[in-house]
Amino acid sequence: MLKRILLPSLAAALSMAGLFLSWDANGWTYLDLLSLLLVPVAGTVYVFLMHGWRPGLRAWTAPLDPAADAAGLRSADAYWKAQAASWLWFALGGGLVSLIDMFKNLADKTQIGPRLAVCVISPLYAALLMLLLALPYRSLIRRRLAGAEAPGTEA
Repeated sequence: MLKRILLPSLAAALSMAGLFLSWDANGWTYLDLLSLLLVPVAGTVYVFLMHGWRPGLRAWTAPLDPAADAAGLRSADAYWKAQAASWLWFALGGGLVSLIDMFKNLADKTQIGPRLAVCVISPLYAALLMLLLALPYRSLIRRRLAGAEAPGTEA
C-alpha cells in the first residue's frame, strides 16, 4: 500500500525536478520563506485545528493501516480533501496579498521581485503538495473504500 503513495509522489517529484533542471534554474530560486510558512505550514496547522490533532494524525496513517475501517478511511478522505483545499486557498491568499502589495509599491523597483516571487511560488508550493501528498493519499483511500464497499471483495 505504501507504494501507492510513494510511486505517484516520486513520479511527480521527478517530473518537477526534470522541469527545474531543464530550465537551468538554481534550486534556491524556488525557495521563499514567506511562501513556505504560508502554504505548507499555516495550511496544515489550519486543517489540524479544524479536524483536531488526533484525527489529523490518523489521516496520515489510516490509508496505510490494513486494519483501518471504512469510517476511519472516510474521515481521512475528508481530512485530505480539506488539506488540499487549504493549501490552495492559502496559496491564493498569499498570492493576492503579495500582488496587491507589489502594485502598491511599484515606485520601489527593489520590492517588485520579492512580491512577485511570493505571488508565483505560493501556488507552485500548493500544486507540489497536492501532487506529492494529497492526490496519492486520496487515491489510496478511495481505492480502499471502493474495495471495502464492493460486495465479496477485501479491503
